[in-house]
Amino acid sequence: MPTTIYMKHALTTPYLMHQILAISALQLSIRTTESRNFYREYATGLQNRALLLFNESNPILEVAPANRVHMFLFSSSAGVHLLCDTLHFQRDSLEGFIDGFTHRLSIYRGVLAFIDQGWHLLGETELGPRLKLSQVLMQPTDASGSECDALRDLVNAADITPSSRKAYRESTLYLQ
Repeated sequence: MPTTIYMKHALTTPYLMHQILAISALQLSIRTTESRNFYREYATGLQNRALLLFNESNPILEVAPANRVHMFLFSSSAGVHLLCDTLHFQRDSLEGFIDGFTHRLSIYRGVLAFIDQGWHLLGETELGPRLKLSQVLMQPTDASGSECDALRDLVNAADITPSSRKAYRESTLYLQ
């Protein structure tokens, strides 16, 4: 989404503004080495404040025409924040990364369930054309190309469970 859409709605929605500022602070924590801890802690504090304001503004968590865009922008940006934080800062060990990633993934699943609840309402907003385009782009395409053949060979040769193999094969379809 263009930043203009986020800013337009953030100016009237404090929880969205705090979340945008939290992502900005997270970006600074990634880009600066001398103030990394300061900005990361600040990002966490801003996101916690955003969540508090969100919960105060939406005690029932019902998607309605009046709040649908704000809630979608907030939910999606909070999910992106969690994902970026995990991918950048959870690198000490594979176990730590997997624990952090699965924890944040479970939170993101809740975000997706929430977004799904109001998806039909979002099509009628300024976000509608962009969301429809993203749906089209996420549809599996004809996997007849050879770009992912090496990856498919690795998946087929890997010593993994059948369910993992199936998930990896489906993923390569999206990459193709």
